[in-house]
Amino acid sequence: MRVEIKLKTFFRGTKPMPSLQLASRNVLLILITSICLGGNFLFSQSTEEIAKALSSIDPTVAKDKFQEVFKNQDWEEVRNQINGANAKSSAEWKSITTKEGWEKYSNLKLAQLKTSLGKFPEETTQLNYKVLKSIPRDGYTIECIAYESRSGFWVTANLYRPKNATQAQPGVIICPAHHTPKENKELQEMGGIWSRAGCMVLVLDNLGHGERRQHPFESADSYPKPFRSSRQDYFFRYDLGVQLQLLEESLMGWMYWDIHRGVDLLLAQKDIAKDKIILLGAVAGGGDPAAVAGALDKRIAVVVPFNFGGPQPETKYPLPADAETTFNYAGGGSWESTRNLRLSAKDGFLPWVIVGSIAPRKLIYGHEFSWDQENDPVWKRLQKIHQLHGTTDSLGFTTGRGSVKGSSPEDSHCTHIGRTHRQNIHVLLEKWLDIKGVKDTPLESLASVNLKCLETKSAKDECPVKIQGPLEKLAQAQIDNALKKYPTPMTNETLASFKKDWANKLGAIASTMAAEVISRENTISENISITKALLKTEKEHHVPLILLKRANIKAPSNKIAIMISQGGKKSLLENRSSQIAALLQEGVTVCLPDIRGTGELKTGTSRGRSSGATSLSSSLMMTGDLRITGQLRDLQSVFEWLKKESSHPSPQFLVWGDSPCKTIPHNTNFNLPRDDDSILPMQPEPLGGMLTLLFALFNDEVKAITIQGGLTSYASTLKHHLVQIPNETLIPGIFNMGDISLLIHALGSRTMFLNQMVDGLNLEVAETKLEQLIMNNAKERKLPSTIHLGEVNLKIILKSLPTN
Repeated sequence: MRVEIKLKTFFRGTKPMPSLQLASRNVLLILITSICLGGNFLFSQSTEEIAKALSSIDPTVAKDKFQEVFKNQDWEEVRNQINGANAKSSAEWKSITTKEGWEKYSNLKLAQLKTSLGKFPEETTQLNYKVLKSIPRDGYTIECIAYESRSGFWVTANLYRPKNATQAQPGVIICPAHHTPKENKELQEMGGIWSRAGCMVLVLDNLGHGERRQHPFESADSYPKPFRSSRQDYFFRYDLGVQLQLLEESLMGWMYWDIHRGVDLLLAQKDIAKDKIILLGAVAGGGDPAAVAGALDKRIAVVVPFNFGGPQPETKYPLPADAETTFNYAGGGSWESTRNLRLSAKDGFLPWVIVGSIAPRKLIYGHEFSWDQENDPVWKRLQKIHQLHGTTDSLGFTTGRGSVKGSSPEDSHCTHIGRTHRQNIHVLLEKWLDIKGVKDTPLESLASVNLKCLETKSAKDECPVKIQGPLEKLAQAQIDNALKKYPTPMTNETLASFKKDWANKLGAIASTMAAEVISRENTISENISITKALLKTEKEHHVPLILLKRANIKAPSNKIAIMISQGGKKSLLENRSSQIAALLQEGVTVCLPDIRGTGELKTGTSRGRSSGATSLSSSLMMTGDLRITGQLRDLQSVFEWLKKESSHPSPQFLVWGDSPCKTIPHNTNFNLPRDDDSILPMQPEPLGGMLTLLFALFNDEVKAITIQGGLTSYASTLKHHLVQIPNETLIPGIFNMGDISLLIHALGSRTMFLNQMVDGLNLEVAETKLEQLIMNNAKERKLPSTIHLGEVNLKIILKSLPTN
């Protein structure tokens, strides 16, 4: 009898076993040896043969109706949460019958709004600003200025001053649309007509726009191929939003504060009428921050937000008669973080509440195109709010014509606020603030270059507008504070506090229901037991998985490996079949689950700025959930199910977090326009690694951790104006938890392998640099002996998983 045993492993440090020629008299010895090793031989099979068999497994679990269920389960969850937020908000609104009731409700929601936006500098009326040049015009002067909104962060703006004013001047702040920066002809026109009428007009560059842009695409000449140069400021709003959210800040919060400090600037002018500050928010992306600033800053007397609070230009008209109960007051998520505020649906500061909270001050409810006034449920609420205050005369509106889809002269498209839209604004401002004599006629505009503020090197040095470097410093300050709060090596008390704070940050990390097996199919192929199971983990969510074991084992191992990847089980079977085979050779049970958003459950084919995955993630942030938290719940449900499935009372777990993406060369060009996600370099996929670390933090049964292609730090996403990490992996405020390095330290008692780790641009990080990052550049300290950099060593992994 001849038995050939080949156990070649693909893990570093485990040598292949030699072929053995054994006669029949040695059969008993073979059996005894097999038993002593826990039955860990797949007779007559090499690791290569097992790997080949694994790679041929059909990873599909979903059948028939469940394929359709998978397509809808994520959005069904979001729709239910948004509908619930709308219903709750409407019920709260119906219960309000007095001015005092509204004020109590409004004050609570505004406090929650402000908290969600981030932290703000201490209030002060002191303002550092510079007049960089003045341009005389007919009846007014344009000052090109810069003012310091936050320490080290400057705002570029044009200040229009009337000439020969004989009385205190009303102040007007214009928050531009995302279409153009402050030099646009329409903005020059508004600055001119109102300054001629005796107003002081401040037109600012929004963060990321115009002279405050963070990307290099200033004009069509900035890139050798055709691209939409005028849209880059708008598109790169996404990147700024993500970077600020990582700091537990927000783009909306920073835009609000810029406006707030703009009010300080106007009030500091000696000829200003302090009780006549007006804020206008332009049609596309200007109305949102104007509404927020108008609600929070009580010094503003009149607020004119366009396209915010109620029906949008894209809303189908006419509205239904039952719009009061069917209208989506909360809205939905997209890559524009200023239009879908984090926690807004959860905490109830919906757009209509924000606009309504401007009362009893004066509001002009602006619509760019035709407006169904009769059926607009938000308009009805605004009317009631002002009735409660006794200020119905302080509520007005302005509207355009036609539709956003039309292109005829009857469709009142504009860049910021068109002459059509300004007509009723003039009427109301004369009525309310006695601003008379406005002649809204075309004015000769200056070339955009003439209205630039930072023309000289000294001006650019004195008034810096680039924020990547300062954001990195803010992030490091938060990380340093976290290191002080959670010193390493962590004591049991510190670790408990760390876990608690992470749980608070993530939200609900465990499902409220036990996993239910919807379907199960068992087969055996090439001496491998293959179980395909479909688990229901939550009301709207299912997890398809594959469970792999050695077949015909009398004494199965207590060791279980869970492998997770953005590419799901299909990617793991294709790209990690050798590693899975080696684990099976050692008797380890291997589970390959497709948690939500991965594998069979992926949300579309793209993971970029304009993808459905980003819209879904943004929507979840509105409802107070994080995509990665939901994925953690799925993984926890699979984990609990595996423990019940195991024949051992105390199974030992290895969790393997994998990336399906290859790293890219260090000489890759990242200075690319944001027109199309598909032209950008391959992005990193940090989900597997990050989820592995978080899951291990909350489960002591996880004794070993392997991360392949994981993210080294979220701080690395601040080094470039282009953000490449998927929105789904965004964790607001992660630097307050010490970034990824502190999470690694918290798991220092576990065996851990980190291989081919990458930065935020998907560039591989050298092991020496990785060690410095993990140790936070502390030269006098060494990496814990349990943390290994480089390829996985199976012997060390198995040693960390004791056999019961």
